[in-house]
Amino acid sequence: MTADVTYRLTICPGGEPEALRFYEVLNADLEARDAAEAVSLSYYEDEREGWIVEVIGAEVPGLPVIRTAARKAFGDPTGFPPFSVARMPDIDWVAHSQQGLPPVRAGTFVVHGSHDRDRVHGRRLGIQIDAGQAFGTAHHGTTLGCLIALDWLSRLRPIENVLDVGTGTGVLAIAAAKRGAQVLATDVDETAVRVARANVELNGAAHAVTCLEADGLRHPAIHAGTPYHLVLANILAEPLMGMANDIRRVVAPGGVVVLSGILRNQGWRVTRRFNAAGFALWRRIERAGWTTLVMIRRRDLPAR
Repeated sequence: MTADVTYRLTICPGGEPEALRFYEVLNADLEARDAAEAVSLSYYEDEREGWIVEVIGAEVPGLPVIRTAARKAFGDPTGFPPFSVARMPDIDWVAHSQQGLPPVRAGTFVVHGSHDRDRVHGRRLGIQIDAGQAFGTAHHGTTLGCLIALDWLSRLRPIENVLDVGTGTGVLAIAAAKRGAQVLATDVDETAVRVARANVELNGAAHAVTCLEADGLRHPAIHAGTPYHLVLANILAEPLMGMANDIRRVVAPGGVVVLSGILRNQGWRVTRRFNAAGFALWRRIERAGWTTLVMIRRRDLPAR
């Protein structure tokens, strides 16, 4: 396959749980292989074909990669799900996919792409984010849940000093800045940090948001900014649980954490781990099979 054409790989692993599991495994495999040529990886439900995992790019995974992902996802060393590869028309698929993304409203926030700028122009809490190389356009249930939580919190108490862990596109950091906060936004991925900085500039939030490449919470700049009134962490359940005590150390007593990237059936485990770290559940938000937890740091309980 040559780099001057675009291909569409579709894989039909079964129902929604199987599609999600296969998507997660394949995404991790592609990242490990540094598959920068993949324009997009997604999963969705098609009326005719059922649940699909789709890859669009100049090069797409071959049979060995699909077989390996199937083995990791389902434990089957020999079988693999039905799939097909087709050549796509010669168009800008990133721009094409953006045109199909409508604005997303989350309380007083409106997240939109550049193609909808005129439709939401002038909104005080409008946030322009285009789909691209980093995660977070508010169309995913995790980002949407975090924005709903942030909007709700900002109505209850001032939000002044915020840490956004795993910032992706920077959408949550920008939203917090539009509510008057000073924000330190971090990501382990250099590309995400670059994208976040550009989005912060685009949305006029550079005076309030600092973007930083950092792995976890050990960076000196993170500790220099403590204590935080709010920590936003939209990553995944397992890393969140591993970071529970570190998060507690940077949150002010009575401060709040918003945790997402959590599947519905994982919510109780994350809640229990953060309970043990000295947090109490305040609110739980469910969107499209994903859970967002709003938890408050108890003032009088030590971490266990």
